[in-house]
Order: sequence, then structure tokens, then C-alpha cells
Amino acid sequence: MTKAERINNPGKQRPPYWVAESYKGRVVATFFCPQGHRLKLREHDVATDGTVNPRVECNYVHPDTEVACEFNDKVKLEGWSHGESVAVS
Repeated sequence: MTKAERINNPGKQRPPYWVAESYKGRVVATFFCPQGHRLKLREHDVATDGTVNPRVECNYVHPDTEVACEFNDKVKLEGWSHGESVAVS
């Protein structure tokens, strides 16, 4: 399982990490995979302990080299403190 720390200033820390964003009055988690690719967890649920389901898979393909990111793992969002299971999008 990949653990991601919550940060407020993307780019100042080495990934993986996550940021909380507000979208239509609710918290949305955006996860940055270990390679730094940005993933909005649109089709995932976040449990009260920060565990994300289902597994997170990065589908980024570099446009010049056509090399795909291979990140595919269960993720736990450290610092998720929203008190209830929240669907993210």
C-alpha cells in the first residue's frame, strides 16, 4: 500500500502526496503518483481512515517517449480527516 501525505503546496515535496480541493461544496482528493503525475480520484471512494478504493492506477503516457507510468497500487491518504466515508470526484 502506498501512503501519501497531505500537503498544501504541490511541487514543494517529493511525491507521492495528495491535496484537498473543494468542488461543489465537498472535498475532492487529488493524488500525485510517485512519478509526480496528477490524478483526480473521480471513480474512487475514500474511507474514514483515508484508504482509497479501488486501487489507483496511473495511465499517464509520456507524449515524446510513449513510455507509460506503471503505478498501480492501493493508496492511503494520510491526514484524511473528514469524519465519514466521502466519495471523491
